[in-house]
Amino acid sequence: SCDIVTRCTPTTTGTLTRGLNVASNASPAITGMLTCEGLNSAANSSLLTFSPNPLTFATTAVGSTTAATTVTVRNNNVASAAAVQIQGVTLSGAQASAFTVTGSTCYSGATPGSLASGATCTLTLTARPSAAGLNSGVLQLTTDLTGAAPQLPMSVSGAQAAFTVSPLTQDFGSITAGAAVASRTYTVTNTGSAAGSLTSVLPASTSSPVFVFSHNCPASIAAGASCSVTVAINSTASAARTGAQTGSASVQFSQGPSITVNALANIQPAPVPAGTVSISCPATAPLGVALTCQARVTSTGTANLAVSSWAPTYQYNAGTWNVIVASAATCSSTGVTVSAIPPGQFCTVSLTLTPNAAGTYTLRTAPLGTVAMTPAQASVTVQGPSLQLTTTNHPLTQVGTSTTASHTLTN
Repeated sequence: SCDIVTRCTPTTTGTLTRGLNVASNASPAITGMLTCEGLNSAANSSLLTFSPNPLTFATTAVGSTTAATTVTVRNNNVASAAAVQIQGVTLSGAQASAFTVTGSTCYSGATPGSLASGATCTLTLTARPSAAGLNSGVLQLTTDLTGAAPQLPMSVSGAQAAFTVSPLTQDFGSITAGAAVASRTYTVTNTGSAAGSLTSVLPASTSSPVFVFSHNCPASIAAGASCSVTVAINSTASAARTGAQTGSASVQFSQGPSITVNALANIQPAPVPAGTVSISCPATAPLGVALTCQARVTSTGTANLAVSSWAPTYQYNAGTWNVIVASAATCSSTGVTVSAIPPGQFCTVSLTLTPNAAGTYTLRTAPLGTVAMTPAQASVTVQGPSLQLTTTNHPLTQVGTSTTASHTLTN
């Protein structure tokens, strides 16, 4: 016996038939019929199908890997019952690097697999989006089929956090050096499609130490959620400075660019209390009559002045006596209390004493309060009684006879 080999190269689709005649010296003649199935390239590629098709992964944060998904490959060449050799896969497309084949029963490494007619095999894939929005690619099987290779469109949407900060500048305006000032806030909002985090708030090296930046953001800020960055005034630092102050800090995030926030303040010197004291008394006064003098404290600083004690004394012949202070709690002339005399205003109290001897008295007051003040004093001449005797001569009188005469004592 011997074998006769025939070749079929179809030029059209469908079933082709040809007669085969074998020329020989045998009788009768040797004849036979041959058939050949013609398929186009699209038909070749449709012999292998994917399920699911297309392959769409769940939305995933940029840089994160999806759960593995299994794709089933089926050999639909039932008519000819021919097996298909699968050598591997190639990935193409705009974001082909976002997709990975992590497992296969269709082939093993560099070793092709044979997929029988009607049989299935599986491919396992994951996706790791590299950019926000749609990431797409195409998986293409490498087989022994002619024509276009079977393709599987793939896609995954990348979700990414995106942050805004509002406002970008907080202006404290004019503040007093060393004074407590309410803090200000900047609102941080995640306007993206995935959770993210605020990683740090870093003051610039040129930022004034008057400003202290902090935040209350959680470890994970959900899409659409907000939190705050706070700027506060360091009263200790502000006490040592005056004039315009500027501050800034870089707010940094797990995704996206950092955002710079700014702070402004104009520090005014702290108000300082100061005061002067004066005292006025009559130049002379009679002995035994109560003497009243007026003591005045004037607030000459930029802050309220407080007086806690008038500390009045008077001196005469090296002796010191207490002096009665009238209207000490309230200034008789202005009505303001001695515990808070506003700048530019004054308060006056009466100082009363009753001299017990004639002579010059020095009345002195040294008020105590918020600040030390230079004592003030005034002198009073106290006049005692001054008696003058005017005598009258007796007339000539006979010896042994009495006479009378009147004499005048004048004060």
